[in-house]
Amino acid sequence: MKISNPVFVIIAVILSILLLPCYSLAQTSSALPGTASALSGTVREAESNEAVIGVSVFLTRDTAAKAQGNVPASAIVRGARTNKVGFFSLPDVPEGSYFLVVRGVGYATLVRRVQIPQDRSLPITLSRQSTKLGQVTVRATGDLREAVQTISRVDIQAETIARLPSFGGQKDVFRALQLLPGVQTASELSSGLYVRGGSPDQNLTLLDGALIYNPTHLAGFFSTFNADAIQDIRLYKGAFPAEYGGRLSSVIDLTMREGTAKRVKGNVTFSTIIAEANVEGPIVSSNATFMLSGRRMILDWLVEAQKALTDNIPQDAPLPLYYFYDVNAKLSYKLSDNDRIFLSLYNGRDNLGFDASGLNLGLGWGNLSGNLRWAHVVSPSLFTNFSLIYTKYDYGTSLTAPLGRSRLRFSTVSEIEDWTAKAEAQWTPTADHSLKAGFELIRHAFRNTVGTRIEPAAVGIGTSETDGRLTSLEAGLFAQDEWQVTERLLVNLGFRASWFQAGARWNIEPRLSAGYALTDDVRLTASFSVVNQYLHLLSRNDISLPSDIWLPATDEILPARALQYTLGAEMPLFDGELKFSAEAYYKTMQNLYEYRDGTLLNTLNLSRLSEQLTSGVGEGYGVELLLERKSGALTGWLGYTLSWAQRTFPELNGGRAFSPRYDRRHNIALALSYVLDDQWEFGATWTFVSGQPITLPAGQANIPDITGTSLQGSQVSLQAPSPTYYFAERNGSRMTPFHKLDISATIRTVILFFPGEYYISIYNVYNNMNPFAWIISTETVPNAPGVAKPVVQQLTIFPILPTVGMRIRF
Repeated sequence: MKISNPVFVIIAVILSILLLPCYSLAQTSSALPGTASALSGTVREAESNEAVIGVSVFLTRDTAAKAQGNVPASAIVRGARTNKVGFFSLPDVPEGSYFLVVRGVGYATLVRRVQIPQDRSLPITLSRQSTKLGQVTVRATGDLREAVQTISRVDIQAETIARLPSFGGQKDVFRALQLLPGVQTASELSSGLYVRGGSPDQNLTLLDGALIYNPTHLAGFFSTFNADAIQDIRLYKGAFPAEYGGRLSSVIDLTMREGTAKRVKGNVTFSTIIAEANVEGPIVSSNATFMLSGRRMILDWLVEAQKALTDNIPQDAPLPLYYFYDVNAKLSYKLSDNDRIFLSLYNGRDNLGFDASGLNLGLGWGNLSGNLRWAHVVSPSLFTNFSLIYTKYDYGTSLTAPLGRSRLRFSTVSEIEDWTAKAEAQWTPTADHSLKAGFELIRHAFRNTVGTRIEPAAVGIGTSETDGRLTSLEAGLFAQDEWQVTERLLVNLGFRASWFQAGARWNIEPRLSAGYALTDDVRLTASFSVVNQYLHLLSRNDISLPSDIWLPATDEILPARALQYTLGAEMPLFDGELKFSAEAYYKTMQNLYEYRDGTLLNTLNLSRLSEQLTSGVGEGYGVELLLERKSGALTGWLGYTLSWAQRTFPELNGGRAFSPRYDRRHNIALALSYVLDDQWEFGATWTFVSGQPITLPAGQANIPDITGTSLQGSQVSLQAPSPTYYFAERNGSRMTPFHKLDISATIRTVILFFPGEYYISIYNVYNNMNPFAWIISTETVPNAPGVAKPVVQQLTIFPILPTVGMRIRF
């Protein structure tokens, strides 16, 4: 394929400049006799041999580490955190004897004596720590590297999600993320994430590096991710590392489990609406492992069974049949001590069918993704990753209706297909610098089709089909340097250059994060970032249904752009038992698109779609507070967010700023889990959210309908007046606040000769009638027959709902 655009030449040249010197220096720097050496290794879990992600690794000369006490910042010689394959590198370590300390939430702290330069490459295994016994850790104060790397970032373990109450017994990743400061929800029915004033399409959702376009099921009520298949969950609410691009508001980066290398094991779960199974283990030898996970909603089976077992429901009753399924799979193969191959696969789909009086409706959407990745340790200071990724998202509808003696068939298909090539290198040449660079190239293919057919075909009327297709290339090049300027100041300097073929658009995205140790305990952070988004999601409804259309930037439609600033502080409390953090943010967004008022949709003609759109700007700002406890029998967090979000479109709302539906002023979330003993676990969440904005009429006029008029004097009849409402302000009113309490209990026992557990969750314990929507209706005025007045009626979706289930392990 001939490529004439200079973007590829520039990428190749810059990567050669960045990586070739890194490779040659990495081969020689640590091998010189009499000089400092690099210490590297891979941290894996003792019980499963899976990589442990994001744990702290540091060297200290202080013997307090051996006694597992507090380690002052001055005693730390080198420090790092493990990456997504558990690799770490401690560069430029002077010759001598040290204590290597490895610590992470949920693991017993490991302390090992090492001798430099004799010890240069170490395999590390960590054992799980019993939560009910608490966690004895080595607390390193003044950890600037961790403070900077976690600016606007939250990590959640899958075990934490498992202990929280859940609707239908489903451990939902996105539902747990909605409990974090800075994350809002549009409604009780939606699992979409609205991060710092942004909409769900502005979130970059990655599953093992593969992009997932629509990560929700059942109109957004469940997310597409099975928590049992997930190992690591990271949410970036801002200050994105330079390696991420293409979205404005957040990054949700999920890593699937590799599968245990010890033995084949798994579990089967049954709840009131979903069945789930997971299995993992080695393949022939411990060098190869697999993980396979699947779940299916069984609501359609229950409906069919109820129809078969009862006479109350006629067999031809027009009941909708709906189900979804998810399948996750991952293969891991160890080629050598320095090379690993990973193959990750995901397939998820929703299907809804409805048949009544000859009218047949079908609705389906789904995601398919795969990632073939090679992780290679070039040297103790240089690590590389290469990926080939495939992603496909499609949405389709079909409608069949009687038309005389014929039948009318109408169908639509909307599809996105991506091929992505990605490469990155992580190099740690000295103790003061940690470099990362790479590129990605994406080929997007968009398709939107509509077809109409009459069967049998009427005379003179044939098949009508409109097919809109568009392909475009997107490229990104990034580099960043984590620079320890002084003992108390750490700066992460980064940039990302992005290019989109449609419109031939280039953009430079600078990124800056910094941390300053005010004292050994108090750390201040700040960040600035610029991001661009070349894909827009156009929506005509209030609930995140998949009928929305993804539209790429074109010559007329500009890419969205956002600037975000943050300022924060964090400190330990009560000798490190609790951690408190506060962060303020301010974000501006440009080139946001919505449909014009009164637009008749023609989404299948991309050349005319821009005529139906109007552009505007957005703004979001607020303060987020978080108090968390990650060790001990009682763990959890308390979060509070005070935030504002606004949109301004010259052609909407009279050009005045208005609040989107997810502009919630106050948001309080409490999430707790308690391990009583080896058998019993309890969980509870409580949320309070200010009322969401809503558009209500500002006035009403009753205008009678006039019929039978005649200039020749014929009688004129006046029909009953029909109310006409006038709307002055978009989202100018607010519904009442939303609040609820959810609780859960789990008991471990023996089920059918296998270890297992029973669980119960109670949703909305005190049965609060939370508002889902307000509807304008009329009611008769007392003592005035025939006179009706408009009233607002509240629609509530979920009262108190208990669900039960069981899980069998083998």
